[in-house]
Amino acid sequence: MKVVPQASNCREIEVGGRIYRRDRKGLFDLPEAAAKYTIAMEGGQEASLSGTTKTAIGYRCTNCDFGSFFATCSRCGGDCEREYA
Repeated sequence: MKVVPQASNCREIEVGGRIYRRDRKGLFDLPEAAAKYTIAMEGGQEASLSGTTKTAIGYRCTNCDFGSFFATCSRCGGDCEREYA
């Protein structure tokens, strides 16, 4: 189970006497029990399996230039247009 640590500069985690080191992406690959313990006691979260979101599926506000996934801006309430249409 991939875990993202709460602290971005965390390089290793010790759980049950075993040391786990992060990979090049900054994630820890832990057994499920160790991952659940780490998330509950030390902070952090499970890594997203979906990856990053493409800007091509979003909208851009014409008033404040805020990026959104909706046609109405959540920041100023203005109209948004499809980005990279």
